[in-house]
Amino acid sequence: MGLFDKMKQAAANVSGNQTVTFTFQALPESLAQMQALPEASLDTPFKTAALTVCALCAYGADKNIGLEMLNWLRGPRPLNGQEISFLNDRFRDGKSYIPFSYFVGASPENGYTPRQPFTLLVGSNHTSNVEEGYCKLFIPCGGADAPRPIKLRRKVEYYQWVEHRRSEKRQKLGGGEETVTTYTYSREWVNHPVDSQSFKQMVGHENKTRIQTEAADWLAPNVTFGAYRFPAFLARSIGGEKPLDISLTDTQRADFL
Repeated sequence: MGLFDKMKQAAANVSGNQTVTFTFQALPESLAQMQALPEASLDTPFKTAALTVCALCAYGADKNIGLEMLNWLRGPRPLNGQEISFLNDRFRDGKSYIPFSYFVGASPENGYTPRQPFTLLVGSNHTSNVEEGYCKLFIPCGGADAPRPIKLRRKVEYYQWVEHRRSEKRQKLGGGEETVTTYTYSREWVNHPVDSQSFKQMVGHENKTRIQTEAADWLAPNVTFGAYRFPAFLARSIGGEKPLDISLTDTQRADFL
């Protein structure tokens, strides 16, 4: 997922009780098929959650394909060894049916076989945004008493030039000592813009990011109904919110990369 996909997703404000239905005529069997789905825009946490379930279904059938999907959804950093081991533990002993249990119609009685077409119900409530930087959504699960939570992290990252310095002391000809500093540069994903104007060698290592944004949502400070003022927890549960669209033109986008 690129920088601006992350920015757009981070701007989507999810609060209150709502349920989004996703219907798939067939589940994706490759990353290309997943990326061709309308949900691949990833412009809401609901879409990301739905495709995560699809990726887990693929992982149960083919770990390499499922991992490719999950890494794309996670972006830009792939899953590490510990996270992959955690997934493998969950699928051990023939438990590849688990992600299918989230689809409508799947139950212990029918061996967790979903109804066709594949349908997912992804919901939110007043607790979805209580933890800063995260969004908790809920998906009903066959055989479970309550919907299972899925927690998504909203994170803005920048692909920037980063300067590395290495200093060492050397003996000078004729006696004495001097300190020599070597500067190297690499492009890395970081959580804040890097000021390249302070680089020792700025030419060829300019960072063009001019917008600094953080994942956030905004709640009106004074919500009233007639003469009554709503407390913050109640105001936060009101639905009808709209995402802030900060998508740019191709020309503007190129200027940031």
